[in-house]
Amino acid sequence: MLSEPTVPPQLMRNGTGYNPKEIAGQIDAAGFAVLEKYVDANDLKLAQDFVSAVIKKNDGNCVIFRGPKEEMAGTFMYDLPKRAGFVKLCRDIYEAGTGNKAPESDCYQVLRCLSGPLGKKNSMRFHFDTYMLAALVPIMIPSEGMPGDLLILPNARPVRKFYASSLIDKAILGSPLRQRSLRNMYAHNDGRLIRAKLTPGNLYFFWGYMSAHTNEECDVDKIRSTALFHYIDPHAASRLNNIIPTSKLKKIIRGK
Repeated sequence: MLSEPTVPPQLMRNGTGYNPKEIAGQIDAAGFAVLEKYVDANDLKLAQDFVSAVIKKNDGNCVIFRGPKEEMAGTFMYDLPKRAGFVKLCRDIYEAGTGNKAPESDCYQVLRCLSGPLGKKNSMRFHFDTYMLAALVPIMIPSEGMPGDLLILPNARPVRKFYASSLIDKAILGSPLRQRSLRNMYAHNDGRLIRAKLTPGNLYFFWGYMSAHTNEECDVDKIRSTALFHYIDPHAASRLNNIIPTSKLKKIIRGK
């Protein structure tokens, strides 16, 4: 198990908002950047009530939402990808970090509500994102026992020119041999693997495409819930992307 979480310096808001160059630089230097108390307490409470109700309705078991869902309406999870300030911040971070102009792109969002035995099965699976920038807001994090910290191996791959190369990266990372290697890094406290302790309401940024990442397990009787917002797929224009999307590749890797 990794000893102490990596804590990057707090990024302060200035008169015009956050500095995207500073945020991108912090991601490069520390593996991730954090904006504290980005979601206000009232919005956070609404989201926590929503997650608790969803888990209860599902008999205490894991629930994962992909894409915006109407039942989320009225929560920050539904509204945040539509807020101009948040979208601009994500685009500006991408441009500051890559040196490329951000293409017009919608956000791909995922709400993960981990609890029960299935929550454990959805942990400690290292993966690469399809999208360059990942923005993560913790909603509910266990305060006792195993909290399910975020694990990041930064710069595990470059941005590939071709989608086929990205697919090969994902297939290799998803193999039992590579997964075992990364779990061994975790077990032996390898300094290359970064652990970020998550606080509900904070906003965390990292390069999801280039980083191999996952979450630690949390206790089966606890809830670990995070809202993820993904921006800029560098292979969106690839015709092969439409034939073999990442979702299909995952099923192939897992033999489903």
